[in-house]
Amino acid sequence: MWGAVIGDMVGSSFAGKLNSDCRFEVTEHFGGYTVNTLLIAALAEYLYYDPAPPEGKIARKLAGREIAGIQKKYLSRRRELCDEPRRKWASFAGVRRSIAPAMFSPVLALPLACVCGDVEEAVSRAELACAYISDCEESREAAKAAAVVLFSLRHGIGKEEINEICEPFCGFDLGVPYAEIQETLSEGGTPRDLIRGAVAALVKSYDFDSAIRFAAALGREPQTICALAGAMAEICYGEPPEELKNLAENQLDIFYKTIIGKFADKFLKGA
Repeated sequence: MWGAVIGDMVGSSFAGKLNSDCRFEVTEHFGGYTVNTLLIAALAEYLYYDPAPPEGKIARKLAGREIAGIQKKYLSRRRELCDEPRRKWASFAGVRRSIAPAMFSPVLALPLACVCGDVEEAVSRAELACAYISDCEESREAAKAAAVVLFSLRHGIGKEEINEICEPFCGFDLGVPYAEIQETLSEGGTPRDLIRGAVAALVKSYDFDSAIRFAAALGREPQTICALAGAMAEICYGEPPEELKNLAENQLDIFYKTIIGKFADKFLKGA
């Protein structure tokens, strides 16, 4: 869980810059958290208090002006990089509840991969959760693909064997060179391309930091790619470095920090 939050914050510092440099100090590139972290926290809150949270504080904020306003500000700073649906969403954000961009959909699979008993359940519940932010087939398929990858990594598939999962179940082949994936994502890509980028960063990595760095050098949505890569790296390499976790915790609202910590303690300790 903390790997995804760290990745989101590091990736957000590169958003819109088309960074191609993998050689940077992760500790020096913490931006703010984005909707990725908020969606993860909202779903973690729901799952922690299963069958339902007593108040659902984060979910209420996601549907209200406070969080929509954060996203409006984030997107408005980069309007030239936004397609028309995203510009339209940014125009209405903060005024009424609107559908969030589909690019965030893969992160919904992360909490579900931690609690579901089998991959079919994780896929099914990821698809249902996706309806909250985007009712389009592309985002649903991306959420399902992310569920397959994350669940498989969590249950014994190593990064060296991950392509055996990605090609038949997720619809992409990791035989494509990293540089080619970088070029594709520099032009935008799809939600599923973000997952491919995160997996490519993981395969190329040798520790948690390097997975984040390789992910940050991929395309126009580095916050989502880094969040996914951070989640995968945490599974493969263990808990993130304490320094990075502390930096992430210091930027989070106390309630988000508490629920993410409680979720990790309940579902991930000893996993």
